[in-house]
Amino acid sequence: MAENSTSAREAAYTEGVPCWVDAQLADVAAGERFYGELFGWSFRPSHGGTVWAYREGRSVAALAQKTDGRLPTVWTVYFATPDARALTVRIRAAGGQVVTAPVPVGELGVTALATDPEGAVFGLWQPGTHAGFGLRHAPGAFVWAELYARDTATANTFYGGLFHDALFGPDAEPDVGRAPVTTVFPALMPPHFLVHFGVVDCAAALGEVTRLGGRIQAGPFDTSYGTVGGWRWTTRGRRSRCCSAEPPPAGRPGPRRRPSVRHPLPEYVQRHPQCRLVRNLWPGQEESGCVPPRRCGGETLHGVAHICG
Repeated sequence: MAENSTSAREAAYTEGVPCWVDAQLADVAAGERFYGELFGWSFRPSHGGTVWAYREGRSVAALAQKTDGRLPTVWTVYFATPDARALTVRIRAAGGQVVTAPVPVGELGVTALATDPEGAVFGLWQPGTHAGFGLRHAPGAFVWAELYARDTATANTFYGGLFHDALFGPDAEPDVGRAPVTTVFPALMPPHFLVHFGVVDCAAALGEVTRLGGRIQAGPFDTSYGTVGGWRWTTRGRRSRCCSAEPPPAGRPGPRRRPSVRHPLPEYVQRHPQCRLVRNLWPGQEESGCVPPRRCGGETLHGVAHICG
C-alpha cells in the first residue's frame, strides 16, 4: 500500500469490496515501463519502497519489489474492512487462515494477508488516510476480480458469510466473481484470484502487449461482463499474468450486476445454449442474460477467459 491524496479523500469502501491491487515483481523498473506504456500509468515512489501507479492523476495500483525471488509474480486483490483484526478473527472462524497478521502501514491504514479455506490468497485493507482506489471501473483501472475455487459451495459460504453486504446488500454492485478452477486449469493448479483491468479496445490493448514483449494467452472474446483478453509478461524469468476487459456495448450486462435474493440460482454456472458461455454469478444474484462471444469455437469460454492470471 502507498499514499495517494486523491483516494484518501474518497469515502471508505464497504467491507468486502475490492479496494486495492498490487503486484510483487522481480524488477519494478521493468514493471513501470511495461504497465506505464500499456495503461498510461504514471508512477511515484511511496511507502516502504513501493511505487504507486496513477491514471489521470488518481491512484489505481502499486508495484512492489519481491523480497524473495522464489515467490510467484502475482497481482493481489485487497478487500476493504473497517477493522482488519476483527475480520481476521472471523476468517479463522470460517475456516480460512491468516498469512500475515494486521500491520500498520504508517498513517495510510492497516493491511493483512489471508487465505480462504481452499488456500486462495487475498489481502485486507483497513483505511487510514488512504481509502483505496482513487479510480476504478475505468480504462487503465481495476474492473473485476475472479476467484477460481475447487469447491464453489465452500467459496459461497465463506465469502458470502464474510462479505454479505458487499455481495447481496441492497446497494451492492459486486465486481468479483468465482468459478470452478478445474473447468479452466489443470488439477494441480491451486485456487486463486485473477485481476482484470479496463481498456477501451481489447484487441488494440493486446496488440500493445505484444509490442511491449508480452505474450497473448487468450482473446479477445466476449463474456457476460465485457470483451476479455489475457497475456503473460516475463521479467527476470518470472511471469506476470494479467487480464484486460473492455466494457460491453450499450444494452449488454456490465461487470457490476446487482444481486437479488428474489431470483435464487440453484447453480452459479449459467451457460448460453450455443456458446456455452459461463456466467460469473454468485448464488442469489439475478440472471442478466448473455450474448454469444465472437470467438466461441464450441469451447467453454470461461476457461479461456482467465488463462491470464
